[in-house]
Amino acid sequence: MLVTDLATIPPVVLDASRLAALDAYTILDTPPEKGFDDIVHLARKVCDVPVALVSLVAGDRQWFKARVGFEPCQTTLDQSVCAHVLGQPDLLVIPDLSLDVRTRDNPLVTGAPFLRFYAGAPLRAANGEHLGSLCVIDVVPRPKGLTEDQAESLRALAGQVMAQLELRRSLAERDAMLDQQRATVVQREALLATQAGVAAAGGRLDDVLAAVVDGALRALPQAEGGVVEMREGEELVYRFGAGNLARHAGLRLPLVGSLAGACLLSGRATVVGDVLDDPNVKRDLIERLALRSCVVAPIVRGDDTIGVLKLQSSCVGAFTERDVEIVGLFAGTVSSGLAQVGEAEARRSVRAGEDRYRAVFNSAIDYAIIVMDLDGLVDDWNEGATRILGWEPAEMVRRPADVFFTPEDRADGIAAREMQAALDQGRGIDERWHLRKDGSRFWANGEMMALRDEAGTAIGFLKILRDRTEQRDAAAKLQSSEAFLRSVLDSSADCIKVLDLDARIEFMSEGGMRVMEVNAFDGVAGKDWTGFWEGSGRAEAKAAVEAALGSGVGRFAGPACTMKGTLRWWDVQVTPIHDADGAVSKLLAVSRDVTASRKAEEALLASEASQRSILETVPVGILFAEAPSGRIVGGNARIEEILGHPVLHSPGVAAYEDWRAIHADSSPVDPTDYPLARVIQGGEARAELQVRYPQRDGTETWIDIVAVPVLGPDGSVTGAVAAVSDIDARKRAEEQRDLLNGELSHRMKNLLAMVQAIAANTLRGATDIEVAKEVLADRLITLGKAHDLLLGGAAEHAAMEAVIRGAVGLQDDGSGRVHYGGPAVEIGGKASLALALMIHELATNAAKYGALSTPRGRVDIAWTLSGGDDARTLAISWHESGGVPVIAPSRKGFGTRLIERGLVGAVDGKVVLSYPADGVRCVVEAPLANFQDAL
Repeated sequence: MLVTDLATIPPVVLDASRLAALDAYTILDTPPEKGFDDIVHLARKVCDVPVALVSLVAGDRQWFKARVGFEPCQTTLDQSVCAHVLGQPDLLVIPDLSLDVRTRDNPLVTGAPFLRFYAGAPLRAANGEHLGSLCVIDVVPRPKGLTEDQAESLRALAGQVMAQLELRRSLAERDAMLDQQRATVVQREALLATQAGVAAAGGRLDDVLAAVVDGALRALPQAEGGVVEMREGEELVYRFGAGNLARHAGLRLPLVGSLAGACLLSGRATVVGDVLDDPNVKRDLIERLALRSCVVAPIVRGDDTIGVLKLQSSCVGAFTERDVEIVGLFAGTVSSGLAQVGEAEARRSVRAGEDRYRAVFNSAIDYAIIVMDLDGLVDDWNEGATRILGWEPAEMVRRPADVFFTPEDRADGIAAREMQAALDQGRGIDERWHLRKDGSRFWANGEMMALRDEAGTAIGFLKILRDRTEQRDAAAKLQSSEAFLRSVLDSSADCIKVLDLDARIEFMSEGGMRVMEVNAFDGVAGKDWTGFWEGSGRAEAKAAVEAALGSGVGRFAGPACTMKGTLRWWDVQVTPIHDADGAVSKLLAVSRDVTASRKAEEALLASEASQRSILETVPVGILFAEAPSGRIVGGNARIEEILGHPVLHSPGVAAYEDWRAIHADSSPVDPTDYPLARVIQGGEARAELQVRYPQRDGTETWIDIVAVPVLGPDGSVTGAVAAVSDIDARKRAEEQRDLLNGELSHRMKNLLAMVQAIAANTLRGATDIEVAKEVLADRLITLGKAHDLLLGGAAEHAAMEAVIRGAVGLQDDGSGRVHYGGPAVEIGGKASLALALMIHELATNAAKYGALSTPRGRVDIAWTLSGGDDARTLAISWHESGGVPVIAPSRKGFGTRLIERGLVGAVDGKVVLSYPADGVRCVVEAPLANFQDAL
C-alpha cells in the first residue's frame, strides 16, 4: 500500500477537475505500449540522461506509463518531482535537486538512487488540465540544465505523449461505439427473428420458447445459457433451456427462496453482477448450474406473471443494466407467442416490442443509423442521424440516402458501390468526407449492412455513421509527430538501427546510412548485423544482442568496415524494444563513430610509450618531484637499481632523510642538501651533489645527483627533475690513478738512480771512452723503451705477452733464462700498466737479489685461461728457480706493496706472493673481463 505525506505535495495535485480529466483517459495501470516506450527512449537519448519517464500524477500516487532507467512502476507523491510540474506553464528544470527547497528532502534525492537533475515538460490535456509530465532525470547535477535543442525536443515529445493519449482514447471510444452499434443491430435482428419464429410457431409452446431463448442468446452473446421457467403452483419449472442449461430441463425451484421466484413475485426484471452477493440465490445450485452472474425478466400474460426468462454466465459482471431491457423485450415476446392470449394482446405485445425497439434504436445518439430500402431510399432515421447530419426524420424519409455524400462521391456512385458491397459481402466499410444539412463537411467512418428476411432475401440496408473529424485531426497530428521523430533520427550522426530477434536489420536511419556509406537501404535490409564485425568483435556483438534479448543492455566498442570498406571504430549500445505485453519484440542498436577519438587515444598512448621507453633506456636514474612539497611523483626503473630501494612514495623534502647518503667527509646528507630540495625550495637553477650511498650488501656506491627545475607557463617552478648517475667505477679509477701516479713518481726516481748506476758501472769498467759511450747509449735506449711500455698503459688494449716481455726488458739478456708461455690475450690499458709495473718490479728484484742475479738462475712466466665463455678467469704466475737461496723480507717495502696491490686493485683479483728457498713465486688471478676493461 502506498503511503504519502500530503503536506509535501502541491495543492494542484488534488484538484478535482484535474483528476477527472486524468480519469477520462482510462490510462492508469494499463500495460506498456510501444508508442509511449519509444518516446521515453528517444527523450533519454536526445537529452543524454540515464532516466526518462512518462509520469501521470494521480490523487494518491504517481504512475509511470513508460519508463527507462528507473525500475519502480509507481511511487508515492512525496517521492514525486513531477507533482511540481503540474502548476508550471512550461518546462520545469531543476539543475540540482539537493539544493531546491521543493525537492531537497525527497527520499529519492536524499537516498538511493540519489537523483540530482530533473527536467519535466507538462502533459496538458485539451481542456488545459495538467495530467503529469514527460521528464528526464540524471544522478549528477547539471548547472547549465538542458540545451535549447534538448528543451525544444522535450516539449515536442511531451506533445507526442498527449497525441498518443488522445489517439488511444479516440480509438477506444470508436471501438466501443462500433461494438455498441453492432450489438444494437444484432439485437434488433435477433428480436425480429424471434418475433418471426414466434409468429411461425402456430401456437406451439415449445417452439415459441425455443425461438425466444435462442433469440435472447443471440442478442446477448456473453450469455452461456438461457432458460424459460414457468410457474406451477408454488414452484418454477425449467420448461425450456439452451446452452449450458439445456441439460437441466425439468429442474424445479421453490418460488420463495430462489432468484427466479423473487423476480416473478416482484414482477421486476433485474441484473445480478455476482450471485454470491444476492441472498435469494440458492447456494447449492451455483456450482451445479455454473452460475455466477445473470439477468432475469418476468413473463407476463395479461395481469398475471406466469414465469421468468433467465440468461446466465459463469463470469462475474457479465451483464449490464441495458441488458435487462433487452431480456425484457424477449420475455415480452414469450407472452406474445402464447396460444392462450388473444390476437389483440399479441398485437399489443408486438407494438410494445416495437416501441422498445424504437427506444433502443434512438438511444444510440452518437451514431447516425439509417434504414434504407433496396433502392437506397430512407425508411427510418434515428435521433443520432439528426444530431450528426442535421436533417429531421420527416425531411429524409423516402429521400435518397446519398444526400449526405459529397458531390464528388455522388458523381462517382460511392453510395451504390457501398450497397452492392453490402449485398455481395454482407457489409461495406469506408471512411470519407460527408455533408451536413448546413453544407459543412465532416469526416466519418461508416458501415453499410444488408438487411435480410428469415429466408435470407435482401429487404433493405442499414447505414451507420459516426463523426470522426476530431480523431482524424489527432491522427494527422500523430503522423506529423512521427515525421518529426524521423527527422530527429535522420539528423543524428549515429547509426541507428532496428533489428529483429535474429539480429537482422529492419531499419537504418538516414544519418546511419551516411556514416555507414550505404547507398540504399535495400543493400543492408535483412542482413545479419553481427556479420559486420570480425573476430572478437563478432563475439562481442552477439553477446550484446543476447543481453538485449534478455531485457538488458549490451555495450561494446570495436572496429568494423563500412559498406565501402572504410575501417572505423564504433561505440555500440544494443537495447530491447518491448511490445504492449512487455515482451522483447525488436532490438535497437545505436553505433557511434569514435574513430577520431580512438586515433587520438592511440597517438597519446604511443607518445607515452615512447617517453617511457626513453626513460627506461637512459643509463641514469630519473626522478620527478612536484613543487613546492617535493613529493616524488615519478621515475624510471634505473633509479631503484642505483639506490637499491624505491623512492616513489617519498611524500616531501623532509622524507629525503630516509635516503641515508654520506658526504665525502663521512657526514650524513641533510634533506635540504639534496639537489631536488635546493632547486624546489632554494631556487637554484642547477644543483649537483656527489655522495656515497649505502647498499643492501653493506658496501657504499658513489653517486652523482644533478637537478634542474621544471617551469610552468608563467615561469614559476612547478617541479623538478633529477638525474642520478652511478660514478662508483669512475671514483675508484681515480683512486687507482692516484696510486699509479705515486708509483710512477717512485719509478722515475728509481729510473734516475738506475741511469746513474748504469752510467757509473759502465764508465767504471770501460777502457775506451768511445766504446763506453756506445754501450751506455744502448742501455739507456733499452731503459727508455721499458719506460715507454709503462706509459703505454694509456692505450686501450695491448698483447699481454708484449707487456710482459717489455716489462722484463733489460733483465732478459736473451740467454733463455727467462721463459714466457701462455695463450694470446689482449688486455686493457689499465691492466697493462699495472701488470708492467708488477713484472718490472719482480724482474728488478730477481736481477738484484733473485734468480737473475746468478748465471744459473731461471724465471718461468706463464699465463692460463680457465672457466666457461661467460666467466673466464686469467691466472699469471712468476716462478724463480736456480738462484741464490731466498729469504723472506723482514718488512714490506713499496715494491712489495706494489706487487701485492697494484695489479690486484686494477683487476679486482687476488694475489699469492711467497718466498720458498728455491725462488720467489707470485700468482695473480682475476676475471678475464676485468683484465680487458679499457679504463
